[in-house]
Amino acid sequence: MLFDKIGGKGNVAHITGFPGVDADISRTAGFDKALAEYPNIKLIARQPGKWNQVDARKVMEDLLVAHSKIDAVFGQNDSIALGAMQAVEDAGMRIPIVGLDGNRETLKLVKEGRILATMGFTPQW
Repeated sequence: MLFDKIGGKGNVAHITGFPGVDADISRTAGFDKALAEYPNIKLIARQPGKWNQVDARKVMEDLLVAHSKIDAVFGQNDSIALGAMQAVEDAGMRIPIVGLDGNRETLKLVKEGRILATMGFTPQW
């Protein structure tokens, strides 16, 4: 969905959790599988956001300074997506951002159009 949103081409940043953690490994593998299906998408950065909003926001702020063009952001969880969203909005920009977990706050932001999407692993909740 994220890659389709940007027309199948462009520069994407990937903010991960903690390297080496099982959830981070599997989510990165899924991201990389999708990335392989879109040859015109360039991964310009992959940095750990440590599964939290504060660290992810700092990572995103640094990425916005380091890269002149970021077309989309994949956050390894919703907290990371929220931190990235805050940095992007503070910079006066709109970039499609996705997260994972399906948290209530993130679902509200999806409805508002501030986050592109999230995914829940436990739909019964």
